[in-house]
Amino acid sequence: MLVDDSASFRMAAEQFLTEVCRANVVGQADSGEAGVEMALRLRPQLVLMDLAMGGINGIEAGRRIKAADNNIKIVILTLNNGREYRELAHSLALDGFVSKTDFTTVICSVIDAL
Repeated sequence: MLVDDSASFRMAAEQFLTEVCRANVVGQADSGEAGVEMALRLRPQLVLMDLAMGGINGIEAGRRIKAADNNIKIVILTLNNGREYRELAHSLALDGFVSKTDFTTVICSVIDAL
């Protein structure tokens, strides 16, 4: 499942995930709130979640999803590759943190490792 406030990123990411990683994208949401609701309804294996969105951010949305269902894997995607965000994601037991600039070179291996 993809959660990002950029429709163009979601579209490109879904195409890449489907064609290159051979992943099945079961849903898309455009905000943290919608992502939490959709994840808890669909119960995907993995949520790829943007860090910076209006409303609740990806870290908080991921925390809420994990609190409700710890079996759902959460990987944060961001252009802000700051150490403090990586550490926060790790401290909340989220499952990964990927820079969007590295998305096409690392996401398939990140998914395989989960």
